[in-house]
Amino acid sequence: MLRARRALGRRGTPPRSSRRRQAARRKYREAGKKARCLVAFLVCVSVLTTINAAIFTGARTNYALGRDFDLFSRIGTWRDSGSTPANAVLVQGAITLLLVGIGSTTPDGFRCDGRLHRAGFLDLLSH
Repeated sequence: MLRARRALGRRGTPPRSSRRRQAARRKYREAGKKARCLVAFLVCVSVLTTINAAIFTGARTNYALGRDFDLFSRIGTWRDSGSTPANAVLVQGAITLLLVGIGSTTPDGFRCDGRLHRAGFLDLLSH
């Protein structure tokens, strides 16, 4: 270190506090990469568990709708060979695909710009 300081002069080497800051930045940058990977992993696990819960609860609510109302009786049947409401799961998948399709026609996936309202979907949901 003294040789570098002699070769560069006092102005050529950064002050000690700056060197400490640089060392701390390197250390925290490495820790930051690990933390980003950990947070990304936790987000992925959270998304997968949420999707799993949405599939089960959504299908079962559709099944209950079919059991309660004769109009929807086809989705209110239980399949014994898998112990699942198979028709309700299919309806849940169709609803999901419909929502994804509607979301893909919007500029950013969220704003409907009145298209859904003009189609009458939101009027049906509001009553």
